[in-house]
Amino acid sequence: MNRPRRSEQTRETLIEAGIEQLSIHGYHGTGIKQILDEVSVPKGSFYNFFASKEAFVAEVIGHYSQDLLNQ
Repeated sequence: MNRPRRSEQTRETLIEAGIEQLSIHGYHGTGIKQILDEVSVPKGSFYNFFASKEAFVAEVIGHYSQDLLNQ
């Protein structure tokens, strides 16, 4: 069985933290630093996965939507 690569795990961790923070604080109340602090990921790593906050939120919404459809 193949283990997920660390970068895939980091990306997934960021998305999960994004879902949580955005659902609590909304788009304008959630900062990238807030998410990064929660998961202990450096800011540079965030931008390796996502071009901007907007791109990140689009991924979060897509991921969350897919989870809902799967249920």
